[in-house]
Amino acid sequence: ERQRQENDALLQSDIQKQITNILSRKDSSTDPARSKSGLPLTPEQVAQEVSQKQSQIRNVSEAEHRRILEAGEQVKQFLRETNREAWIPKLEELLADIGHLRAGPFDLFYGAIYQGILYLDESILNNPTELALTILHELGKLHGQKHPQNLKLEDEYMLWLVLKNLPQQI
Repeated sequence: ERQRQENDALLQSDIQKQITNILSRKDSSTDPARSKSGLPLTPEQVAQEVSQKQSQIRNVSEAEHRRILEAGEQVKQFLRETNREAWIPKLEELLADIGHLRAGPFDLFYGAIYQGILYLDESILNNPTELALTILHELGKLHGQKHPQNLKLEDEYMLWLVLKNLPQQI
């Protein structure tokens, strides 16, 4: 009987921990990253990933910075055409300083803002669409959007991109 009570207490404790984890995951009031899984990450997960990869993280090169700025121009055009001009100054601030941009081989995310630095997974540095989506996602975070809203913003960008590139019908 005593053993069963101890097992029940342990089970209750495990259930309580799981509930706490689920609730903290669902509260995406902070959206610290554009995750590779599509699921929200916690600030702690981002901090741990950046810390673990520290030796492999590097400053972006001048050429990479130019590509990031080009993707930023696409995002800027999208913002203008979707009545989000007010977001442009923060976009320019996010990308302007090469000293605040880092690249590395991240497992959990394509992009994250951590301690004022924009970290980008090096796999997307040559992919203008993924770069733009990541910049847009992180910009949404800076404007107080939650993870699901930022995923919708990415979808809206992709639709805009497709429509923009369709041949014009006469």
